Amino acid sequence: RKISTKEEINCTQFELPAPKPSNSIAVLPFINMSVDPEQEYFCDGLTEELINALSRIRDLRVVARTSAFAFKGGSQDVRKVGRKLDVKTVLEGSVRKSGDNLRITVQLINVMDGYHLWSERYDRELKDVFKIQDEISLAIVDILKVKILEGEKHKLVKRYTDNIEAYNLYWQGIYFFNQFNFSLFNKAIDYFNQALQKDPNYAIAYYGLGACYFCLAYFGVQRTSAVKSVMKNYIKKALEVDENLSEAYDMLGLFNACFDWKWTEAKSAWQHSVELNPNNVMALLTFSINRSSWRDFEYAKKLVERAKNVDPLYDYGEFCAALPDFCTFKFDRVIERLSKYLELDPPFWWGLWTLWRSFSLVDNKEKAVEACKKSYIITGRSVIAEAMEKAGIDNAFLTAATILADYYQQQYTSPYDIATLFIHAGKKE
Repeated sequence: RKISTKEEINCTQFELPAPKPSNSIAVLPFINMSVDPEQEYFCDGLTEELINALSRIRDLRVVARTSAFAFKGGSQDVRKVGRKLDVKTVLEGSVRKSGDNLRITVQLINVMDGYHLWSERYDRELKDVFKIQDEISLAIVDILKVKILEGEKHKLVKRYTDNIEAYNLYWQGIYFFNQFNFSLFNKAIDYFNQALQKDPNYAIAYYGLGACYFCLAYFGVQRTSAVKSVMKNYIKKALEVDENLSEAYDMLGLFNACFDWKWTEAKSAWQHSVELNPNNVMALLTFSINRSSWRDFEYAKKLVERAKNVDPLYDYGEFCAALPDFCTFKFDRVIERLSKYLELDPPFWWGLWTLWRSFSLVDNKEKAVEACKKSYIITGRSVIAEAMEKAGIDNAFLTAATILADYYQQQYTSPYDIATLFIHAGKKE
């Protein structure tokens, strides 16, 4: 529909907050030294907590989670990591957990020469993990001589819960959420709910639930009408507990834009999210998608550029950077940017979904079908990919569309996805 002048949103007046860091650091994923491989979520959680804590210091540039986690597993040459992420220092660590006993070892390394600036070993009990996080964060600030502004020390040691059981359950939920397999979202939801049973004031866990339900609706696993009120309730609860939770305002922006079509309210929510935390990469990128949908491409690019400064290796940022070209029919440029996702292991859904449509729109059916099949495999719907393979290139999209249309008669799936497949199969009616 035509948008009236009153409704149209001009974001150019909003100045994107830009920190001016004098120091930079990448916190690499802590290595799990425990016998139990399931303790991986605990190591990931500890890493993310440190990243989140240090990110609250404006005079310190901290590489975000996804770029740091690109180096998960195996030994890394910190000098190469530093060059890749454009940081001066790297924090490495390991965790050995046995029952309620913890051994956490950390070392801060200068990227230029590979020398240790600081190292420490903590032999404590599990209940001391929060104190350990605080001690590590404050030690890094001290070693790097980072200037802490008034009130920032409080933010540095801020945590969302003091309940160790809730903490463990939350990070198990995040572990399954980050798999981005549609069949695992309910498992993540279960862990977030358990965390909130242990601590009903765990604000970030409400955000986790809201994110899960948004994904279930957005990717067509459940009807929007079935999750809308639930998601709104979790956003409300998160903000009741912590009115300054940047992540909750990002989710509010998504809710207003995607579910309620309240454009002005969505813009305000995203702006406030970024004001609260200029390093919130997800808020920057979801806001950029919103701006691209309004054809405000220059501002969308600024948001992506800022996000990639914090999280240079995040694949979602690559997709957002390609979106203005996709929206302006520059499909060759999209293909050039996103073709790497055909070979990436594990693949990246957003990249593949945009890539297969771009290949199809330049009439490269073979590559289009290949990318489309991979997009179904990584989301746990291999049966569709197998049917496309059997149908052959010319009939692949029609086969996938027909399967999903039949499936829709028994259980909800995205009508938008079905329509998209029919269009690319040449069945526009």
